[in-house]
Amino acid sequence: MKSLCLVIGVVMLFFMPLSALAQSPHVGQVGFGGHLARWEPQDLEDTIFYGLQLRFRLSDTFAVEGSIDYYQEEYDNDVEMVIYPVQATLLIYLIPSRILELYLNAGAGWYHYDYDTPVIKDDGHEFGWHGGAGVELPLTEYIAFYGDLRWVYFKPEIEASDIEDWNGLWADVGFLVYF
Repeated sequence: MKSLCLVIGVVMLFFMPLSALAQSPHVGQVGFGGHLARWEPQDLEDTIFYGLQLRFRLSDTFAVEGSIDYYQEEYDNDVEMVIYPVQATLLIYLIPSRILELYLNAGAGWYHYDYDTPVIKDDGHEFGWHGGAGVELPLTEYIAFYGDLRWVYFKPEIEASDIEDWNGLWADVGFLVYF
């Protein structure tokens, strides 16, 4: 009899909370936060961006996100490069949960750049695409951490630079405060 009670207790312990954990705690909320991103374009050294994002949880399955980032690099030969990516992303949550949420992401970006050399100044903006996957870790009803990987397709025509292939992996980690 003791072993039967133990088995029933263990089963209840493992299966009763699952229904409570099945729904995301942030549905219908707006999350605001910051992040660090590392971009690895094919013809450029790895770059570290920092930025802000706003994420709207439309349902258990869908969210939309807007983000803006900033990157600046100065090279030895008086060359300076500044990039401001502005991205709009659709997120599709595969496993909504109060513990761990996996999602796919896809979207478009507007990438503003300034490339200054002692001889020429080149600036402009280009349209690009991105897609990937990520994970969101809800810590409380109002706070979550996340990380995602995106492949970014972005090809500006910068006359002053010999960089041809800007496509690369974008990895970011950040936090969201939901309200």
